[in-house]
Amino acid sequence: MNSSNRRSGLWALCAPLVCLTACSGAPRIHVTSQPETARVYVNGVLAGNTPADVVLPFGEGEKVYVQVVHPAGRYVGTQILTEESLPTTGELPFDLR
Repeated sequence: MNSSNRRSGLWALCAPLVCLTACSGAPRIHVTSQPETARVYVNGVLAGNTPADVVLPFGEGEKVYVQVVHPAGRYVGTQILTEESLPTTGELPFDLR
């Protein structure tokens, strides 16, 4: 099997997983902070650094915990969200100054 065929085969295996993640319909939210580059955790799992678009993995009736940690670790901001309490703007700002 040549390299091109292996890549095609790998993509065929991975494409459904990518679509499940991207096409799942799970809400996304744009998390920002002052200062920028704070770490963003969703349900305790590192999701990136601000500014970041994160997926909120709601189960039926569940809450999602979004936590943002100051780049120097000095301050922590936490928001507990439900599907009903999502900001209509799609933005979740944190002021960690």
